[in-house]
Amino acid sequence: MQGSSSAGSSKLEVKDAQPAESSSSSIPMMVSIMAPSTSTTAEQRVPVDLVLLLHVHVRFKAPNKWQDLFMEAVRVVMDKLDDKDRLAVVPGGGGSSISKESLKYTETLLPMSSDNKASCSDAVRTAIQKCDNSLVRALESANSILHGQGGYSSDEKERRAGYIMVISNSQEDMASLVTWRFRSVLAFGFRDARNARTMDAISRSRDCTYAILDDDRGRVTEAFAGTVDRIISGDANRAVEVELEYVGHQEVVMTKVVAPHVSYFVSYDKRKIWASAHLPGSGAAISFIVDLSLTPVPPAEVDLSGLVTVRAKYGHAPDDTLDRQQALTVNLKGGCGCGSKEVAAEMVRIKAIEIVDEITKDDETDPEKLHALADELSERWADLSKSHGDIMSMLDAQMREMEIRLYNNYLWLEYMLSWRSHQWWQLPLPRMFMEDPFVRLTVSATVDDASTTHRRPVLLRIVAPEAGLAKAKRYPVHLVAVLDVSDEAGHGTNDKQVEEEKTRRRMAQLAEAMKLVMDKLSHKDRLAIVPVQSHSSAAARAGPYPHAAVAGFLEMSEEGRSETSAKVQSLVDQVLQHTASANNKVSLAQCSRLAHFQNSDKTNTI
Repeated sequence: MQGSSSAGSSKLEVKDAQPAESSSSSIPMMVSIMAPSTSTTAEQRVPVDLVLLLHVHVRFKAPNKWQDLFMEAVRVVMDKLDDKDRLAVVPGGGGSSISKESLKYTETLLPMSSDNKASCSDAVRTAIQKCDNSLVRALESANSILHGQGGYSSDEKERRAGYIMVISNSQEDMASLVTWRFRSVLAFGFRDARNARTMDAISRSRDCTYAILDDDRGRVTEAFAGTVDRIISGDANRAVEVELEYVGHQEVVMTKVVAPHVSYFVSYDKRKIWASAHLPGSGAAISFIVDLSLTPVPPAEVDLSGLVTVRAKYGHAPDDTLDRQQALTVNLKGGCGCGSKEVAAEMVRIKAIEIVDEITKDDETDPEKLHALADELSERWADLSKSHGDIMSMLDAQMREMEIRLYNNYLWLEYMLSWRSHQWWQLPLPRMFMEDPFVRLTVSATVDDASTTHRRPVLLRIVAPEAGLAKAKRYPVHLVAVLDVSDEAGHGTNDKQVEEEKTRRRMAQLAEAMKLVMDKLSHKDRLAIVPVQSHSSAAARAGPYPHAAVAGFLEMSEEGRSETSAKVQSLVDQVLQHTASANNKVSLAQCSRLAHFQNSDKTNTI
């Protein structure tokens, strides 16, 4: 193995592996490039230009305290930037909805001095509001701010990192978005907005990622703060150019680079490959697989260290003190040793990305289909990862979490698309949510000073977090729902409209409650409905409704859900009809008694 080297600290590794089946002539070789591991100070790191787009559309669901989340996100960003960095905060409604005073401190890249931070924060607080502006238009506005505002020469701009951070609840179709125009977009959705597909669509270009902004307690997640830390680390998103050349005497074909994030070109004679990649950060490695076809196939024990030369350099000099041609420490681990296992692990990681892409291609909501997808993911991952357990433990845990999220229909699309976007660029995967796996316990006690006993009544309140319940497989549930289908007719009030309105409200609540119950059940769970009537109701005195019979257990498959929903609606309709009918009978009876009284009065008068 040969490689260019001079004084310096960047590291490049080339590892090769013979496939287990030696009948194939393809030898996968892994190229790993590592940035210098430095403790970058505020004075040394690359300044950052950041546009923060805050977009909450009036048509789509947002958390109750979305304004507080926005302000917390702004505070997190400002706390991590200094006066060399510039920030523009763009409320989604655009300039027409913002006062002139606020506009001076929003939609403009401002150095993050202490004064500008305070003024910008106050301006954002008054400017954020729901909007009807499309996310595509808002993104184009943010992109124009990032790349269109002057103040720096072209050379200076090359030495500044530029990013767009988007926080949105939009579920709009992004088919009209030209994704290649938007580089380094960091997209965040709300956990209950169900807009993972939209956020993922705008993070399909270079070095773009998607994650969730808020956790189940209404706080900004670690994923958001971790992403800000990464982009201001000083060398994130640094382009690297790599040249590989085969120098052996055998016939060779360099067929392709196996990596979703690396662009490359193969020479006419198939002996050279030029590739372009991006380093994820200080001390982090970027890896990709090159398929090398040799004729004849060398034996497995042959040392391949002299077959390929590798040269790498930065696309642009990181700063004035460094040359583009950085020193490379070349290290080769070949044959069937450790290098082979690491190459196999990288190939498994790439295959895992392909599996996740296939699983997430459709937005499934049917529990039966989600369970089938969970089983499919489990089986495919088991086949893929066998014999690599010692080096795949972290990836294995992530795939298992995807399986359980699919099984329980718990934010599975959000997790899987976020995972894919980070694995695509080989970025460290932040915690999706700050989920507390522990049961929370509250103890309440009342002390009576006059009491002579040592015993004290204590109230224990135990709360199992949603994440803990949703991320564990459970046994199927058999649930019996006892529904009070009493009406308000004949309860003594003379206002029949009030009675009917009360009944309508109760039946609407009952139908909504049953929908919530069925949404929480999986297709393996079973539900039975038992309608009852309180003894004080007119319905009870008149006997049960003709069709208010007990419904047996039904599995919550798509068919079972449909049948159960129809039965609930039938009960609701019968109650409403009975209430109207009972009130009409009462009105007729009252009219009859009034007529009888009037006739009696006439007789007495005569």
